Amino acid sequence: MSAMQMPDAPEGLEQDFALLGILNRAYVKRVVRNGEKLFEVHAADGSFLGQFHDRETAFAALRLQDMEPLSVH
Repeated sequence: MSAMQMPDAPEGLEQDFALLGILNRAYVKRVVRNGEKLFEVHAADGSFLGQFHDRETAFAALRLQDMEPLSVH
């Protein structure tokens, strides 16, 4: 899988993040939307990637995309 593209990032920033190994990380956070408990997923640059009904599914989906899921509390 290729590295995630970051739109409008300053020149060289993507390479800096790659050196730190964070382009393949995603953050999973439990949220409540309209009374429903969900798990939102965001890329290391903060961009929204998706929502899931449970943490396990969110983590599994990220691993299928060769990403390392991390919990945010």
